[in-house]
Amino acid sequence: MREVTWYKGYIAADIAFQWLEILIFFVWIKKLAAGKFLTALVCLTVPFYYLAYPIHSFYFSFTYWGLGVLLLIYILLLLQRERERMERRSIVLAQLMLACFSLCVCYMLFAPVAFVCVWLELMWGGEKKRRFSAKCKETHFVFLLPCALGIYFCYFDFFFGQGTSILGSIQNEGGIYSNLFGNFILLMPMAGYGWIRGIRKKQPQAVCFTGFLVFAACMLLGALYGRISEYYFYKNYYPLWAFSWYFFFCGISILYKKNRELAAANLGCCLLCGILVFSGIDGRFVSSMDERNGVDRHYSEAFELYAWNRIYRSWGGGRSDPSKGQLALYEWVMANCRTDGLETPLLTEKEDYADCCFYEGVAGYDLGEFYGWRYPKEEIFKRIKEKGILYAVILKKSDFIKKHKEALEEYPVLFENEAGYVIGFE
Repeated sequence: MREVTWYKGYIAADIAFQWLEILIFFVWIKKLAAGKFLTALVCLTVPFYYLAYPIHSFYFSFTYWGLGVLLLIYILLLLQRERERMERRSIVLAQLMLACFSLCVCYMLFAPVAFVCVWLELMWGGEKKRRFSAKCKETHFVFLLPCALGIYFCYFDFFFGQGTSILGSIQNEGGIYSNLFGNFILLMPMAGYGWIRGIRKKQPQAVCFTGFLVFAACMLLGALYGRISEYYFYKNYYPLWAFSWYFFFCGISILYKKNRELAAANLGCCLLCGILVFSGIDGRFVSSMDERNGVDRHYSEAFELYAWNRIYRSWGGGRSDPSKGQLALYEWVMANCRTDGLETPLLTEKEDYADCCFYEGVAGYDLGEFYGWRYPKEEIFKRIKEKGILYAVILKKSDFIKKHKEALEEYPVLFENEAGYVIGFE
């Protein structure tokens, strides 16, 4: 198999992890369902959960966020199994150790809160008769490997290896979907009810949700005062989304046993809003009114992310669909233009964002300092000269050619096909 086609393996693995996330979320909330009605409601809840933040991260290839949430749910399931004594304690503790380590190296932002939750559950949750010394030994067993290897790989190898710090990294901005509360507003009442009931029962899920809420509140204050980027603040919404749906379903299942009329009213409100969004009625009326008012919008605030994902998908988002010519062009670059420590940048404009991301993934480059939508052409070519870069790739469909045609004619063409060409700077 040609190296340029290896990306198909990544896409297949990404799809597999998406199905695994759906399955583990289904297992998580299925434990709350008792009876045919609630079981059917589980099947309705899972798509509503998946078609927002999980599929959004899939579109933008943020696989590690989805994996972080998957591992977090898995840890909570293990804690529940440990509390219910469903299997040998030593086996559960070993699984917890591996799960905590996996979470730490998968996405370290979620690890601190998860670690505190596991520690609280092992020390003060579950069986009360166990000796304090025995509990301390178990927590040391669980956290020794994850903490030691996590600190090495994440801090010494990643942060210190790149000459940066934790505080310096979380101030970096990036592209991320942002909506402070619009997608959660219909879930809040019932999720809040389920969360409070969980706190009263000292459930590990409720303790972990509380930890993430406190963590998100602290990061919100940091973002308001400029200490933390909004990019890192909004990353907390991915686990918060999973917790919100879990406790929403938890609240519905509790209320269904006590007051079915009130439970039906809450479900009806959410279902009505969902129908309006998924059918396109909401977007049609919003776009029509905004056109008269001179505003460029396509959806209202409630359940905004569902509409955003649907519109993004209709634009062709989430995939680059490289042509055979592009693959041949990239294959030639990988075979002939790889020099020690030097990139071969793809010169692009904003419209080429998807193609640029695909090229970075295939070639193994990080070309952020050469983005045509972020820096002017003069600065890009100055960096190319300062770094001693020998080659650059240009797609014929790119607006970069139209904007800088005369400047590009100064450089020799080393390879050309129907998709683009490679220029040399020697």
